[in-house]
Amino acid sequence: MKNLVLLFSLSFLMLACSKEEALQEISLTEDAITAEDIALMEMDMSYADDLAEMEMQANELGTGGRVDNSYGMDELLRTCGERTWERIDSNTRKLTIDFGPDYCQGPDSLYRKGKIIIIYFGRPGAPQAYRKVITYERYFVNRNGFGGTLTITHVARDTWNRMMENGFVLHPDGKRTVHNYRHQVVRIEGGDTPERDDDVTKTEGQGFGMNRGGTRIQYRIVEPLIRKFERGCARYFINGVTKINDGTGRDISLDYDPGNNAACDNIAALTIDGQTRRIELKHPFFP
Repeated sequence: MKNLVLLFSLSFLMLACSKEEALQEISLTEDAITAEDIALMEMDMSYADDLAEMEMQANELGTGGRVDNSYGMDELLRTCGERTWERIDSNTRKLTIDFGPDYCQGPDSLYRKGKIIIIYFGRPGAPQAYRKVITYERYFVNRNGFGGTLTITHVARDTWNRMMENGFVLHPDGKRTVHNYRHQVVRIEGGDTPERDDDVTKTEGQGFGMNRGGTRIQYRIVEPLIRKFERGCARYFINGVTKINDGTGRDISLDYDPGNNAACDNIAALTIDGQTRRIELKHPFFP
């Protein structure tokens, strides 16, 4: 009888431990997905801003055009995107980039459909009065749908603010993440040349929203996010740390440079209460 009780107790203990380990693994997976989703939105907004600026310069609406080869955007738009410019008034223009109602495969092997709509107020030559507002219309990249209103306000030649309102990503699994944030971006290198390949920027700020599980989250950039625009490197931040608060009281952070070597890759480190694991950021914009 004692042996039976002991066997039952050990089985129950093993079952409880297995369940606890499974729950911890599920939690860790959810945290990794939340961290990836935050990185996704941060890079999505950087991409949209880059695209808007490149198009303004390419159409000679600004002054002293800056050449952008960091994403191969020009090749992309020649293949898929149809541009339509409208003049609203003497100081305001509207650009619609239409990828069509069906998916179009670009030279980067990614599939896009829908529209990106950009309204320009002012011109780059007068940065204090230069502003861009970007919205999306049924815009998808590899089955990820994007929405929200992104406002970029230039406060100096090499400094601009980004504000995302009611941003969201509709993921292929049918779940939605919500993002709102305020960032300041400063170009710390490359501003004195016409090319953008030598640009380096740093981003600071904070945001809030909701993860795929419906949990309210907040995040804050505690070490500036560094981005290099040289071709093949602009896809991800090469440095910086973001702290994430999901209301549980845990210490969660995402480090874009776990190797301390500013590598141009998609490897980051997710740390939860002192325990760190490396993760691979999966961004739908890039293969």
